[in-house]
Amino acid sequence: MEIKLLLTFIGGLVTAYVTLWNAERKIAIDNITKERAKWRDKIRELALEVHKAIELEDALKLSELKNQFRLNLNPTDEKDNNILALISSVEKDKHKQAEQFSLCVSYLLKHDWERAKLESKPLFKRLAFLHSKESEITDSSKVMVKLFYKIFYHPKRAVCVNESKKS
Repeated sequence: MEIKLLLTFIGGLVTAYVTLWNAERKIAIDNITKERAKWRDKIRELALEVHKAIELEDALKLSELKNQFRLNLNPTDEKDNNILALISSVEKDKHKQAEQFSLCVSYLLKHDWERAKLESKPLFKRLAFLHSKESEITDSSKVMVKLFYKIFYHPKRAVCVNESKKS
């Protein structure tokens, strides 16, 4: 009789833990997804303004927009820094510069969209072996980060044309 009571108690604790974990995960996914959607909209608006400023050769506006972009991008990411460089670069062909900038921003937005979709999926669908040809490897020196990258799928971010010229 005591074993049944103990097993019932343990089963209740496990059920309560799983229910709590699911509820917290759902709240986190909802909040993060909404904030990311707002961020993508902001990046789209800024990108349109940058495109116009490049075409009009408005250096003052480009400087202001570069600072706004800098506040919305990852300062340690090389691809994000390439976007910032495209805003401030001076090229003879403004149309080419604007197109290159738009392409890089579209890759950024697509990558973020893929990450958001992935994070909303169940845990077992995020395992790296299900996405082995597409998974990104980290260059972090931290053992735990490397381990998580091996276990969980991280979508790759496409390389801009400008970045491939640097290589």
